[in-house]
Amino acid sequence: MKDWKSAVITYNDKTITINDIYKYIDILYTNVDVDEYNYYQAHALRYLITLDYVIKYNLYKGKVLEVGGGGFFTYLMKDILGIDIVNFSDDLRKPIELDKDQFDVIICMEVIEHIIDNDAFSLFTFKGLAVMLNSFWNLLKEDGKVLITTPNSCGLFAMSKLLNSKSPLMFVFHAREYTPYEVKKILRSFNYEIDALTTECAFDKHYKKNKMLNLLRDNLFNLKYRGDDIFVVARKPAKTEINADVNISDVLINEDT
Repeated sequence: MKDWKSAVITYNDKTITINDIYKYIDILYTNVDVDEYNYYQAHALRYLITLDYVIKYNLYKGKVLEVGGGGFFTYLMKDILGIDIVNFSDDLRKPIELDKDQFDVIICMEVIEHIIDNDAFSLFTFKGLAVMLNSFWNLLKEDGKVLITTPNSCGLFAMSKLLNSKSPLMFVFHAREYTPYEVKKILRSFNYEIDALTTECAFDKHYKKNKMLNLLRDNLFNLKYRGDDIFVVARKPAKTEINADVNISDVLINEDT
């Protein structure tokens, strides 16, 4: 897995490193509550990696929507890439009331793990997530793309926590964390096409990554998709209808592929 702490991202005549992200955090958040400041510090690597994905997959061209956020990353997009983006932060379990077929890109960072169901006092059936993915499809132009990032429930950090008798959740208040295979199956079930799916060590977590990798390797376990965060670029194919009646629960019951 790539060492993002020493990575250099290029965009036109600019270079961007993790130190640049830290500088932006200091400019914007030095005088805020210490917990909020520490949050942005902990997510600095993720912002850098996300910028790399935005550049690599041309996710800055055309009209861009960010959902569930609208703060720091919007600032980075504008100041570093010179891109203005639209923000939407209302309840994503409800259909997004914006004009259809208008966006070339939707950016959805660290959101899906927070999406709960609309129905209280029932089994968790992914209904809120289904509504959100339907909304994305309606808002995207043909061949429009969505970038989703979310914690990896089978990543090295989650495994390290579990082996130390702790909850494997990245954050205790997440409604549901996903594996890369689950994310892939869910998106494909709605008829999205996957342009890219990788995992990255996107957080400055202190645990023995090499020891975990050796444990998996020595016992012949799969080493693929072991980064702590999932990064997926999915596309709305031209001349394709969404499979709007997907039952995500049914999709995930038989997770054999």
